[in-house]
Amino acid sequence: MNSKIILPLDNVAWENALDIMQKTKGMVWGYKIRRSVIERGLNVIKEIKKFGNVMLDFKLFDIPSAMT
Repeated sequence: MNSKIILPLDNVAWENALDIMQKTKGMVWGYKIRRSVIERGLNVIKEIKKFGNVMLDFKLFDIPSAMT
């Protein structure tokens, strides 16, 4: 698929994110994540790549409210 859609999963619990990725696999370019990586560690990237590409968006310093 040549989709240019990046589906954000920033504030989604891991169980819900898995459900969303299973339902959208092959329909989007990939998934933008932040919270999942911080909570589950870098190994989560390999899990997400089973469903599509991964865009990491940490925003650790550019947006202070993202740190809460």
